[in-house]
Amino acid sequence: MARCPPPVRVLPTDPRLREVVAACATLGLAVGVFAVSFGVASVSAGASVAQTCVLSLLVFTGASQFSAVSVLGAGGSAASAFGGAAILAARNAVYGLAMAPHMKGSLPLRLVAAQLTIDESTAMAAAQTDAAHRRAAFWVTGGSVYVFWNLGTLLGALLGQAVDPTVWG
Repeated sequence: MARCPPPVRVLPTDPRLREVVAACATLGLAVGVFAVSFGVASVSAGASVAQTCVLSLLVFTGASQFSAVSVLGAGGSAASAFGGAAILAARNAVYGLAMAPHMKGSLPLRLVAAQLTIDESTAMAAAQTDAAHRRAAFWVTGGSVYVFWNLGTLLGALLGQAVDPTVWG
């Protein structure tokens, strides 16, 4: 008779790891709430819903995104907007250097890790003393912030498109 493989554990059994995962996912949700304001600001500055969402999917660094749409919304050039955004995003390269020893794996996996290397994922990972907890904190924070930031951006962009900012101030 064929044997079934053992069940795959979805939730960690280590109580400390569960705490890390819960804290990181909660942070992601909180950042997603803030992303609603980015979506509204971006559409109010003249970007479409699609442009706003693509910016969040590809750039994925809030300070740079807010900077770029603020400059463009005020009538600045694209070069000024994206030059300033690039300077703000440069700190993520330093985070990448700090996280590199902990992010081993294939090239595609490291490229995903590079996209998720932001303030929050680096801080949550750096706060862990155990290597497994550090990796979990990085991936759960980065993944949850990415998902919730993009959902919040979409919601905010749709709200910004539907609501007249001159009525609400």
